[in-house]
Amino acid sequence: MYRQLANYYDEIYYFKNYQKEAGKIDALIQRHKKSSGNRLLDVACGTGNHIEYLKQHFSVEGLDFSPEMLRIASQETP
Repeated sequence: MYRQLANYYDEIYYFKNYQKEAGKIDALIQRHKKSSGNRLLDVACGTGNHIEYLKQHFSVEGLDFSPEMLRIASQETP
């Protein structure tokens, strides 16, 4: 399904506040992490919208099952 919707994904989820969600993710990581590392793998990254904000605190790599989503993500957040 996401292969067919990749070009419309960001329009469908226009209402999501990725910055706020990334802040919550960062807070959870800081609270529970057990190492001093700052590398982060965003599994099912979609079009990479969380990465845009997470990269302020982490060295982030995105992974997604959909090559189309990864293509968009790599254009948006190389």
